[in-house]
Amino acid sequence: MSRLLDIFAQQVSPEQERFDAAEAEAMRKLPPKARSEYLIAFTPRSGSSWLTTLLTHTGLAGRPEEWLNPGHLPGILKTHPCKDLTSYVRRIRRLMLSRKRRTFGIECSWFQWRLYLDANQQKILPFAFDQHIYWTRRDLLGQALSLYKATETGHFHSVSGKSFASPMPVVPDDGSLWNWFLHIYQQEYGWTQYFRRRNIVPLALCYEDLWSDTPLTLTRLLSAIAPELPPETVIQAARAAKSNHQKMDDTITRDFKLAFYARYRDEIEFCIANRGQYSEQDIRTRLTLPPAQTQPPTGAVSVVRKTEKPWPPVFDGSPGFEVDTGTHEVVTRILKAQAEQKPLSIIRLGDGDATVIGYPEFTPESEFEYFLKRNFGQHGLDENQKQDYVRRVRQAVTAADVVGVVSGSEMTRFTLVRYLMAFFGLAKPDVAITHLSLHRHLQEKNLYHRLLSGQARVGLITCRDVADQVRHRFNINQVICYPVPEQAHFAASESVVARHFPDRFDALYQSLQVPQPGMLFLVGAGPLGKVYCQWVKERGGIALDIGSIFDAWAGISTRRYMRSETGGLNAIYRLD
Repeated sequence: MSRLLDIFAQQVSPEQERFDAAEAEAMRKLPPKARSEYLIAFTPRSGSSWLTTLLTHTGLAGRPEEWLNPGHLPGILKTHPCKDLTSYVRRIRRLMLSRKRRTFGIECSWFQWRLYLDANQQKILPFAFDQHIYWTRRDLLGQALSLYKATETGHFHSVSGKSFASPMPVVPDDGSLWNWFLHIYQQEYGWTQYFRRRNIVPLALCYEDLWSDTPLTLTRLLSAIAPELPPETVIQAARAAKSNHQKMDDTITRDFKLAFYARYRDEIEFCIANRGQYSEQDIRTRLTLPPAQTQPPTGAVSVVRKTEKPWPPVFDGSPGFEVDTGTHEVVTRILKAQAEQKPLSIIRLGDGDATVIGYPEFTPESEFEYFLKRNFGQHGLDENQKQDYVRRVRQAVTAADVVGVVSGSEMTRFTLVRYLMAFFGLAKPDVAITHLSLHRHLQEKNLYHRLLSGQARVGLITCRDVADQVRHRFNINQVICYPVPEQAHFAASESVVARHFPDRFDALYQSLQVPQPGMLFLVGAGPLGKVYCQWVKERGGIALDIGSIFDAWAGISTRRYMRSETGGLNAIYRLD
């Protein structure tokens, strides 16, 4: 199921007949269909919220908000409940019209629109745009700095369109700024290629146009949206539109931009000359760019550095990714994949995984180093290894078919990973969302028997020596075990813990084999375990992340949930 479709599946009332009747009545009371429709294709921190506020105030352009933003949808659906995405689009296209002209508008980032395209493959959402507006920012470096400031402070645009802005709280290291630069660059590439494939010629405007001459820019937009209106009507509406937008600028930001440009003049000019032509990966292949660093580079503007980023960071709205797949449904999916000999990756993401996925954009350096110390002990990572580690874990999330998370709308360190999944666009469109406690539920409901009993072969990737116990307990013909180093935090001594990343990690990549399609692997290896699940899937197997259940099977109580009232291991989690 598409991620957008998944959000709507949660809205359906058990009393479906009454829900349908109420929706039909609501649709009957709506105004007629739109006379025209338009799309604003924007990139982040390009002044699009300012633009949409002005367009709304003209009274001619509807309310071109982010109607397909998955973080906003749950809140919108509380006011305008709809049983599915098709119903929502049908309603929102009529509800958010301009009264004077029956015009509907919507704004989308490329990542939001890509989710729509994934849902549209299922032949729904018949948007009929008369005009496309491509809205960017000419100052790409300034845009990247603005996005950096937003992530540093942890404040982003809310559903109301208001935003938080402040002077740059800390000088970014070069690698981090390049990350945000290319994050925007990738979205420009996505939009440009989309327009090219569909022979769309958008009206291309930018933030600087609006700032230099607001009435003229609005007049150009309204003339494109409503070409039949008399020029004097359009000009009058453009002049009357007001907003309380204030341009944020400061000496620190201006000086840093100049210094950064001086360091990377050739690289920046190459990127500017090829905007929309190369993807982020193309640029990273062609140019040698720095990794993110702990300290500002030599020659950076001297400022008082903020000691920490907020942790966890602050996000507005809901990230989506609520649980839609129960434990028994996951079991059924695994059994079906085994019968059909199809690959599958089932992972779980907790607060530790969020620490990795959020680095360096959100996770403070001290928080990340503390996490690495607990996992790898004395085997620290250099900056290139850190970037590689994070990249591989993020890719593993994108490759997963089922992801276990903590549900709920409250922003906590346990739900943070869902916000990060949404922000970085990590999940597959049809990803299934289950409980983070899937591994526990399988044990508590005695469901491992259904998956393991009588199997010819089962693979294990774990630091625990439980291969023989698993083979005897579930009557498995052969158990193939790929050992990995123990987490340093649980080891008797850090000195006995071997180097997991990249040493054992690289060796396992070379040695891991899946002897038969659909062979089940049980995996427990922290964030790197998600990558191992990806590898198993890529080699034809089924990977199930069971994490700390391996500890319980080894008779070791490492988590609060598995402890009895007397402090020992609860008998329900034992393997025998």
